[in-house]
Amino acid sequence: MWRDETLKPWLPAVEGDAIELYIVYLGEKKHSDPEVVTASHHEKLTPLFGRKEEAVSSIVYSYKHGFSGFAAMLNESQVHILSDMPDVISVIPNRKFAAHTTRSWDFLGLDYSSNSNSLLQKGKYGEDIIIGVIDSGNLVSNTSFHGLAAGSTRGGAPRARLAIYKACWGSGVWCSGAALLAAVDDAINDGVDIISMSIGGSDEFPGTLHAVAKGIPVVFSAGNEGPAPQSVKNNVPWVITVAASTIDRSFPTIITLGNSQRLVGQSIYYEIQHSNTNDFTTLVDGSSCDSTTLTEQNITGKIVLCYNPTAIPGVLPRYNFGYAAQNVLDAGGRGIIYAQYTTNILYPCRGRGPCALVDFDIANKINSYIYSTSNPLVKISPAYNIEGKQVLAPRVAAFSSRGPNPRFPGILKPDIAASGVSILAAVNGASDADSYGVQIEAEGTPRKIADPFDYGGGHIDPNKAADPGLVYDIDPNDYTKFFNCTLGPSDDCDSYVGQLYQLNAPSITVPDVKDIVSVWRTVTNVGPINSTYKSFVQPPAGVSVFVEPDLLSFDNNNKVKTFKVTFVANRKVQGDYTFGSLTWSDSSNHSVRNPLAIRTVIQDYYADTA
Repeated sequence: MWRDETLKPWLPAVEGDAIELYIVYLGEKKHSDPEVVTASHHEKLTPLFGRKEEAVSSIVYSYKHGFSGFAAMLNESQVHILSDMPDVISVIPNRKFAAHTTRSWDFLGLDYSSNSNSLLQKGKYGEDIIIGVIDSGNLVSNTSFHGLAAGSTRGGAPRARLAIYKACWGSGVWCSGAALLAAVDDAINDGVDIISMSIGGSDEFPGTLHAVAKGIPVVFSAGNEGPAPQSVKNNVPWVITVAASTIDRSFPTIITLGNSQRLVGQSIYYEIQHSNTNDFTTLVDGSSCDSTTLTEQNITGKIVLCYNPTAIPGVLPRYNFGYAAQNVLDAGGRGIIYAQYTTNILYPCRGRGPCALVDFDIANKINSYIYSTSNPLVKISPAYNIEGKQVLAPRVAAFSSRGPNPRFPGILKPDIAASGVSILAAVNGASDADSYGVQIEAEGTPRKIADPFDYGGGHIDPNKAADPGLVYDIDPNDYTKFFNCTLGPSDDCDSYVGQLYQLNAPSITVPDVKDIVSVWRTVTNVGPINSTYKSFVQPPAGVSVFVEPDLLSFDNNNKVKTFKVTFVANRKVQGDYTFGSLTWSDSSNHSVRNPLAIRTVIQDYYADTA
C-alpha cells in the first residue's frame, strides 16, 4: 500500500527565493542495499544545507529501485548548484498529472463461465500475476447501478493479485509527479508483473522506462480530451497507451409526449421510490438553458428541453450538460431533456430529477411538439438495459483522446483501443471492425470511420493476443537515447527524434515523406517453429509501399527476421495523413496487422497549406 507523504515547509527560504518540489535524476546507479542509496542522497544534499538533518528533512521521496534519484524541497540557488554536479543528469520541477466492470470482459471474449479451452482457464484466471495499480485508490455477484448494468463485476483475471499504490491526494484530480515516481519505484521493488495507470500527461517521468527495462509492461489511458486531434497523452514509445471504446451495452430511455408519441433517448436515470415517475409533467422550451433564458419564464416543477440549434457548432456536451442541468435546478425545474451530438456520453441524473439525453433529430421533434399544443406534456421513463447484437459496438468514444502524437510524430499513439464506456466501477475476431464486420466508427463531430489515430493498432482481442504468431520485440536500451533527449536538448537529439519511426514498433508512422523513406522492422517468431509469412499491403492514399522481402520463412535456426518497408510519395503536396496497413499472414491462424500512417510533405514544416 502507498503512504501519505505531505510536503513539509521545513526550511526558511532565502528572501525572494521560493522553495518548491524538484525531482533530481541521478541515472542507473545500482546498489545491493537500497538504504545505502538513500544515504548517498542525504550526503549529496548536506553541503547545500550545512547540516545533515536539514538535508534529510528536505527529501520527500527517495528513488532507489528502478533508478537513483530523489524528490526534495529546494530553492532556486540549490537547484543551480545541484544541476552543475557531474553525476546529476537532470533537476526538473515537480509536475502535476491528471487522474483520468460487469460486461466489458464478456464482450472481449473472456467469459468467466466459458469452457476449458478459454484463454481465462488456460491462463489460470491470472493466478499469481500481480497487477500494480497506481491511481487515487473488482468476482462480486449481483452488482448494478440502481438496476442498470446488472451482472457480476470482476477483473479481467479474477485470481490476479492487486497491489494498489495511492499517489493522487486531496479532493482534486491531480497527481504529483514525484509521488507517481515513488509509486512506480516501490512497485518495481515489490515485484509487480504489470503497472496500470489511468493518469494523463504528455510529459514522461523516468520511472516507467525503468519498469519496462525490468520486464514490467506499463499501461496508460490515452486521455479524455477527444475528439480533438493531437490530444493524446502518454506519448512515449515504451508505454502502452489505450484509447477508450464502447461495448455492446446501452441505456435507452423512453420519452412519451402528451400526444402519445414515444421517442427514445438515453440516460443513466433510475427510478427513485415515491418519485411519481409515471406522471406526465409540463414541458417547456429552455433553448440553450442559460440562466438568463430560464429566468425569463416560469419553469418551476416543469421538464425543460435544452436545445438551441443556432449554437450546435459550439456545443461541447460533456462540458455544457452540467452547466445547463444546474441552471434548470436553480430555476426550479423538475427535470431536463438535453440535446447533444450523437455520442455515447452519458451523465448520471441523480439529484436532477427525470432526465434524458437526445440527439438533435429527436430534440427537433420534441421542440415541434411543444409549439403545436397549448399544453405540452412529457413523461420520462427510467432507463433500462440493452446488451448484445442490438447495440453496434465497438466505437471509439467521443471523449477518447486522439492522435497524431503531438510531441513525437514518428510514434503512433494511441497504441490500441479497449472497453472504456458504460462500464460499471470488440467483438472476437475484428480488431478494426465491429460485430457486423463494418469498420469501427469514432464518435465525434460528426461521427466518422475510425483510423489509427483513434484506435492505434485496433480494438483489443485478448484471445488472439495470446497467440500472435510474430512479435515486434525491442531492447529497452533502444529507448535510452530517446529518453535522455526528453530530459534536455543535446547535439544529436533533433536528428534522432526526427527518425523515431525507425524504432521497432508494431506500427509505422512517417510524418515527412518528401520523396522516398525506408523503414526497417524486425519480427520474432513465437508461433509454430516452421512457418512462412507472406506480406499483404493496403497502401495509404497517394503513397506506394514496397516490402523487401515479401516472404519471411522461419525454422528452428531462424527465429528472427528483418524486413524493409519503402514509402514513395506519388503526390507532391503538403498533405495530411493517409492510412493503410501491412499484414503478415501464414495462411493459417496468424495474421499480424501493422497500421501505417503516412504524411507527404514538400516543405520542412508539418502544417498543411489548405
